[in-house]
Amino acid sequence: MYDLLLDLINVLADAGVVAGDGIDSFRDFRPDQPDFAISLIEYPAAPPELGVEAVPRSVQISVRADIDDPDAARQKAWEIFNVLCIADEPILDTRETLAGTRWGVISARQVPFKMEVDSSNRFIYGFNLAIVTHRD
Repeated sequence: MYDLLLDLINVLADAGVVAGDGIDSFRDFRPDQPDFAISLIEYPAAPPELGVEAVPRSVQISVRADIDDPDAARQKAWEIFNVLCIADEPILDTRETLAGTRWGVISARQVPFKMEVDSSNRFIYGFNLAIVTHRD
């Protein structure tokens, strides 16, 4: 079984942008701790077309930084954006995963923006992706 969010985290870890799944990057939730956290959350996309293997997916990536360094969230969000949203090559690396080979086309819905300041005064920056990939 493929896991799109884990595949994205692995691409970011291979690029040296995140430490890894469950360390500083989390799938489908944003934990209260650690203060510096990256969350990848999938949300509904357009329905797939009948008879087509490729399906549209939507992913929001958010970065929360410690209150002592609010600009760190913005900087890390842009770093992640620049790894995943390459202007000349919007392709999710074709890569071997535990389940096989993942392929996909990534396009940004917007550039990183300040989403909120949480109840602990930590800044959260994020952006949304449209990804066309195979069914998981």
